[in-house]
Amino acid sequence: MDVRIDKLCTTVLSLCLCLALMPVRATALQVLVPMSARDGAATQGEWRQAEIWAKDQRALTYWIDAEELCGRQPAPATPCAREATVVASLAAAARDWENACPTCGVSFTRTLDRDRATFRVRYISAVLLRSGEKQQPDYVARSFYPRSEMKNRVLRLSPSFFSGPLDPIGVMRHELGHILGYAHENSCAGKVNALPANLRSITVTQADDRSVMRQPCGNMTADGTTPLSALDIADHRKIYGPVFAPPG
Repeated sequence: MDVRIDKLCTTVLSLCLCLALMPVRATALQVLVPMSARDGAATQGEWRQAEIWAKDQRALTYWIDAEELCGRQPAPATPCAREATVVASLAAAARDWENACPTCGVSFTRTLDRDRATFRVRYISAVLLRSGEKQQPDYVARSFYPRSEMKNRVLRLSPSFFSGPLDPIGVMRHELGHILGYAHENSCAGKVNALPANLRSITVTQADDRSVMRQPCGNMTADGTTPLSALDIADHRKIYGPVFAPPG
């Protein structure tokens, strides 16, 4: 791709995966809480304000823009290769999060009705620069947090999602983690991640360099996948579990 790796890691916001092969700090599953929360000592009230989906909002639906993926209008009856990849990888990643906590009430289901979808999945092949030139996006995938306005609830995929070194299912697991409200504290090239206004991220339990929510800047598993770690699953159950209790 055209974008330099060092530039890629310094310009991408926290909601994307960087492709750089650079060292990262150990990370853990992070949850967003009010700015008042103290490091390692969030109060029960602050944990209860964690930026997650309410119990009656956890049946999440998504609409895939097949026309953008396939480059034809109207969308073809038979999925093109890109659409098939998105459908399969998103469904597989969704199952992993759902199976991580069957009693949490979290589900991801595809809908063909755009207006009824919790979020949209779009293919962004190029972005327009101020110079008027177009270039490939400097991210692999980019999503959103639960607080995002409806118009911003978009899971964006770039050409690198289909041709880069990262496993598509692993990328989807990571992005669905953001959609569930999980952030990460590590950043490629030592840059600070951007978070929603008036919120900060704190570790649910402890550092975990195998977390699905780390940025894979040279810290992927041997086969390039990004599975949910044992701590990811345990922390997810603590935050979304039927009996909410502050970690500790």
